[in-house]
Amino acid sequence: MSYVTGYGWPLGKQTIWGNGDGRFFYPLNRNPNHDASTHLGKPVPSLRLEILRDGIEDYEYLVMLEAAVKQAPAEKRNLARQAEQLLDIPETLYTNESSYSKNPQDILAHRKRLAEYILKLKE
Repeated sequence: MSYVTGYGWPLGKQTIWGNGDGRFFYPLNRNPNHDASTHLGKPVPSLRLEILRDGIEDYEYLVMLEAAVKQAPAEKRNLARQAEQLLDIPETLYTNESSYSKNPQDILAHRKRLAEYILKLKE
């Protein structure tokens, strides 16, 4: 469980702030009602953090592909034109914050195509 001070609570008052309230890491999984020993170890990453990381990696792929397209030699211009089309996110993947593909395989397939074109243009 996490704790909070402030946010409208009187000075010095500390209260419970439930797990899952915007946390990126959690402590090791243990039952404090049955285990009072101290547990030291690595923090457990949340799914929220892992999804954020995936989004950052997707952005990096787009930036890398854009740079590879711009730096493509003349003999790879046709390949660069094909790759450039991947920089426009298809509406089947994402239209807006409430209209996007709920199938993770769609996103993974697009990510794979980005990676393949990055490698082809870098060869």
